[in-house]
Amino acid sequence: MEVKKAEVEELNSSVVLKSKNIRVEIGKEDGIIKSIYRGKKLVPFNKGPYPIGMKAEVKQVDTKMEANNAVCIVHYTGGIDHIKWTLFPDGRLKMQMLALKNSGRSSGFDGAFYEGDIDKFGITFSYPEDQVEGMKWFGRGPYRVWKNRIKGTNYGLWEKEYNNTITGESFENLIYPEFKGYHANLIATTIAAKDDTFRVFSESENVFLRLFTPDEPKYALKGADAYPDFPPGDISFMYEIPAMKSFKPVSQHGPHSQPSNIRIKSGDDGISMNLWFDFREIK
Repeated sequence: MEVKKAEVEELNSSVVLKSKNIRVEIGKEDGIIKSIYRGKKLVPFNKGPYPIGMKAEVKQVDTKMEANNAVCIVHYTGGIDHIKWTLFPDGRLKMQMLALKNSGRSSGFDGAFYEGDIDKFGITFSYPEDQVEGMKWFGRGPYRVWKNRIKGTNYGLWEKEYNNTITGESFENLIYPEFKGYHANLIATTIAAKDDTFRVFSESENVFLRLFTPDEPKYALKGADAYPDFPPGDISFMYEIPAMKSFKPVSQHGPHSQPSNIRIKSGDDGISMNLWFDFREIK
């Protein structure tokens, strides 16, 4: 029998959103996804959203029904104002995050909160890399990017298989484009992962999709960093990513390479990120 509406259930330490075939459990103390089930099968997308480039602690969790949709709203103190999770009866899960709004903190002569040198900003989740076989996405590609290496990518529908190519070392198995890293201007993606293939759609502009962390070259010069540090987790959705240095520190590169700064004043509307997650079976 088809379920015509989603359901929300409050447990002692978590909130459970349930639809026809999708079950999402969110922790009350940390706002983190504890588990996602498609039917009786555990989907290994979890341990998020953790904030990147900001701090946030859960203040309050509210639940409600909106028409036939089950809703969990996690309110935070710190960099995130709130995240609203909406599970639709058909199993689609929508995330609406509002960050950097009315900080309530005062620092600086004009009453604004200010923090400089932010080279990574967004949210991150965990996902087992050994499950992934490839990806198809609509956005800028086909190559991965850095903050100062976006030119040359174009909007299109792109597809690539999982690979572990390390430029300069993988001579016997060079597969391009490299799979792991940042991808610019995400609109939609399908992450092919055996029985756990899922899709993500972005309503927000200029979102970077981070897929895993590239391996470091084994034979790099001692003390040389091949890449800037990546954020924790495996799959991230970001508004700010680091620049790649070239023979000199990033601080000595041009303005397009420099970290951003966060400045929040009373009355600011904040920054939103709206994503759709589709964990339903793809037929």
